[in-house]
Amino acid sequence: MKKLLLASLIALSSFAAVSTAQADTWYVNGVLVGNICRNGVYYTVYPYSMAQAVGTSCPLRNGYGQIVGWGYVSNE
Repeated sequence: MKKLLLASLIALSSFAAVSTAQADTWYVNGVLVGNICRNGVYYTVYPYSMAQAVGTSCPLRNGYGQIVGWGYVSNE
């Protein structure tokens, strides 16, 4: 029972480590840029250093960093 509890806590902590970035938009030289890529209910929050102009195409990634689809940078 203790091993099961420990395994579930480790699994939950790994999910928390994946989603540490915040979704944000800001202006750079008059262009609205953002760091969230969305396609319907699926989304990826990228680090601020990987921001793109709102409306441009971007890859959706899973928790392991693999590309699983494509979406658009949204204004959120």
